[in-house]
Amino acid sequence: MTSNGLIARRRLVVQVGRHRISLASRRVQEHEAFELIVHPEYSVNSIRHDIALIMLATDITYTDYIQPICLWNRGDDLRLIEGSWGTVIGFGIDETDDTSDTLREATIPVVSHIT
Repeated sequence: MTSNGLIARRRLVVQVGRHRISLASRRVQEHEAFELIVHPEYSVNSIRHDIALIMLATDITYTDYIQPICLWNRGDDLRLIEGSWGTVIGFGIDETDDTSDTLREATIPVVSHIT
């Protein structure tokens, strides 16, 4: 960690195509980080704005298992999507409060940022 609570870029490796944490696969590509772009209002003392973009040092090769995602491109009024459904993907914590070994997907309602 750096003094401002961030992971040091030189210690960051991005793996795409990974489906299981404990099992290596030939489908996985590993990339070093070229640049870490942190939200300008990030603070280690808050959970607001705790997001960053990682610019990779090398290009990702798309395959049947590695595909791009769609990002919001319809302006600043996020209220337009409140009440619709979104998909989240991750390993995270499962129903038994254990970290999932397998990549999981959930469909959840989109709520306001205040909610």
